[in-house]
Amino acid sequence: MLGNWITTNAPFGSGDDSSITRLAPRTITCLQRLLQSWAWRPRIVRASQPVNVRSENGEHGVFEGPIVSPTCKSTVRAPMTHDTDYVLGTHNEEIARLALQHQVWRPHMLDAWARAGMTRGSRVVDFGAGPGYATCDSAEIVGSGGQVTAIERSPYFLEFARQEIKRRNLSWIHFVESDLMADGLSVAEFDIAWCRWVASFVSSPPLLLKRIAASLCAGGRAVLHEYQDYSTWRMIPDSPSLTEFVGKVMVSWRNAGGEPNIVARLLPLMSDEGLRVISVKPLIFAARPTDFVWQWPASFLVSNSQRLVEVGLMQRADADRLQSDFRESAHNPNAVMMTPLVLEIIAEKQ
Repeated sequence: MLGNWITTNAPFGSGDDSSITRLAPRTITCLQRLLQSWAWRPRIVRASQPVNVRSENGEHGVFEGPIVSPTCKSTVRAPMTHDTDYVLGTHNEEIARLALQHQVWRPHMLDAWARAGMTRGSRVVDFGAGPGYATCDSAEIVGSGGQVTAIERSPYFLEFARQEIKRRNLSWIHFVESDLMADGLSVAEFDIAWCRWVASFVSSPPLLLKRIAASLCAGGRAVLHEYQDYSTWRMIPDSPSLTEFVGKVMVSWRNAGGEPNIVARLLPLMSDEGLRVISVKPLIFAARPTDFVWQWPASFLVSNSQRLVEVGLMQRADADRLQSDFRESAHNPNAVMMTPLVLEIIAEKQ
């Protein structure tokens, strides 16, 4: 039972994930509330065993990566900005959903970071850090001899992240409160730039890419996880209500000035910004109800069908039918859910 699983204490990859247990109590409460809203409790399938390494806060399952020395000193300049709501919100339930999402995607993130060369002493900038889950993971990898700068515009997310780093004693994290599109934002001389599911929501993806490239020192690497084709989120056997929901999600993002299938706009611009693409990897999953990855789109469906009702893109009866159909699929041992296609890009600054 996932409700019981989040209270365990073993390291990630050893059967249970200690990074869940390091979450703040209010996040665990919100996760439990989300779980209680579902009528099904699939069995959790564990991630594969990573390599255990000693971090500043004890032993954690992380990854093996090349040993490289930081080559430059990072610099940051940013204006102060005021928060406005994201398309997906910044409330407690969204923080809890993002925690679950991060747990599903954490092994793939760590693998990408390892291949990009993140290690002890690296200087890392996190574009659109949200509540700071990836920020804290990167800080534990680089250690106190490294540096992590997290850029986030939401004061609510930042307050949550600051409480986490204080609780986990990660004093080498620096937060910058700024919109990524704000005039005057300048970060430079980092070894690694991390950006996940941000380009789909900013007003100018080319400007975001320009700032990611400018943040890196020569030889530094950008690591991006962004959507290539959101419409691949489908159910087998076919679920018309899910397909309709996915279409409305895409409309809601576009209505807010975003683009769900953003990679096709980003890749052609890489070379213009001095970024040489060294790795492109599709990330798409065929999830069964018993797979942990099933929880990622499941939690999004629960929270965002309600949000579509609130913004007038979905009727309450349609949202109820969607959740009923989804529960039926979750009880079907033959069901397979295809997830949205994400493209992982690793590019090196020339």
